[in-house]
Amino acid sequence: MSGIRFSFNSSRLNGSKEINFPKGKYSFPMLLSSIRKTTSLSYTIYNGYVIFSDHPASQDHSGGPKKKIGPRVAIRSVFKKDTTDSMAEIRRRIDVDSINKFSAVRAGSDTSKSKNSHPVSGKPAPERPSEAGGKISLGNLYLNFGLQWILNLPVYGTKNYFTGTNGRNQAYNMLIPALWVGNSWQDKHEIMLRVRPVLEYFAGNKVLTDSTGRGGPSDSSLVRKTMTLIKTSGVAAGLQYNYNIDDQWSVGAGLEYHLQFSALVDQRTIRLPTGALLSESAASIKRSSPDWQYLKSSFIAGWFELAFRLHKFQTGAEIMMPVSNPAASPGKEIRSLNGQLFLRWRFK
Repeated sequence: MSGIRFSFNSSRLNGSKEINFPKGKYSFPMLLSSIRKTTSLSYTIYNGYVIFSDHPASQDHSGGPKKKIGPRVAIRSVFKKDTTDSMAEIRRRIDVDSINKFSAVRAGSDTSKSKNSHPVSGKPAPERPSEAGGKISLGNLYLNFGLQWILNLPVYGTKNYFTGTNGRNQAYNMLIPALWVGNSWQDKHEIMLRVRPVLEYFAGNKVLTDSTGRGGPSDSSLVRKTMTLIKTSGVAAGLQYNYNIDDQWSVGAGLEYHLQFSALVDQRTIRLPTGALLSESAASIKRSSPDWQYLKSSFIAGWFELAFRLHKFQTGAEIMMPVSNPAASPGKEIRSLNGQLFLRWRFK
């Protein structure tokens, strides 16, 4: 940021006056003090706003300030359109960025460039990543929040891609969004909490259990019975860190706790030693099923993402892999990578 532009109504300060600052970092009190010394304007901080006036607010006999305090100046950030930023947000930017110039425009003059333009060059100001979404104010903490839609890529084929862990078509699962809330600082960093009410993890048909035995009471030939894991279904919650490379691109990484409720498995029987397929079927198992003994009820996964930002939307790709093993069978490891595309929406 190179300056702050604001509108005011004052009989003391000329609208064309510019207040120059040496390049450097300024705390918020230092900035206000410099403005007061240069312009002789007094200021009052009230309910999260800075109010400038030609004269200090006078006191009545009861000791409280009078309602009328004279001509006022309201600071408005050049990076956010048609809104007035909070004191915490203004303070955050001043602490981080170097300020070159502080320019003022008299109220009633042409302010068409001041709503969303650079205060010196007049060019459109970039929208900061931390400002494009809605905010929840918790004291001095400002939280962004929104929704995120995640689409699993068919890395392991399209068979059973839309089949849910209940054995029926559940293509609508991809329409159920995740909920997220995050906090940004210094225009570069963001911590995000994400909750996914529906999560499918594709295991890539990894073997959960297999056994070899006779085909039946009247069949002396050997057969092998194998159960492989197609996917699991449950809920997840995770914590993610994002780093903004610039105003559009960002990278992120996080850890997520997966709670599994059901799974879709493939049950196959082949004849030995020829390997002829005797039977194969997809089956649904739940926590109450005997075959659930081969699965853990939860696991932890990590992921990396690359995202591109366009206004209040972010789109990108993720790679997710279990950190802990979802399988409970001894000697069976499931670490299948899942590729995902996502669309993240920040509320306004």
